[in-house]
Amino acid sequence: MQRHFHRQQPPAKAPAAADPKPILPMVQLPIFRVHYHRPEEYLVKVYCMEGFDFLRATGAEPGLVPEYAVGPALDAACQAEAIRAGRRTQNVSLILNVLCIDGYIPAGKDIIDTHLEPPAGQVYRALLQKTGDPTHPECVAFKREHRHERAFAQLAVRMDEAVLESKRAQK
Repeated sequence: MQRHFHRQQPPAKAPAAADPKPILPMVQLPIFRVHYHRPEEYLVKVYCMEGFDFLRATGAEPGLVPEYAVGPALDAACQAEAIRAGRRTQNVSLILNVLCIDGYIPAGKDIIDTHLEPPAGQVYRALLQKTGDPTHPECVAFKREHRHERAFAQLAVRMDEAVLESKRAQK
């Protein structure tokens, strides 16, 4: 029997099959969605930026959903000071980045929803149908959030009375 020393010995164990799908290295960012009225109200509280109109600043039509990459990196420091002083700008991306730098909002992808919100009365009616109780914590919180809207407050009282009357009639 002749031995061939020039040949390599076969491996004792076959190598594991390589994964046929390559991996794409990606960064996972948090995504935040907010209705455009909320940042308008928030800018008044944070930077005393009265009268900021998101739709006008972006030139967007209701129904569009613009997205912004928000992070703490900022190149235009002088513009940031103007925002902090309450001066309005059309640069929504800059505003969001300054809010992030100042620690008011987290870094990530911000989606600004410009769809028209349903009237508060319609939302509250659906909430009442879901809970069946005007004293339910969700109903109470919703009424508290919209208490400054006189028409809604009056409508909510009438809806609450109708639900409570219906409950009394069922007993």
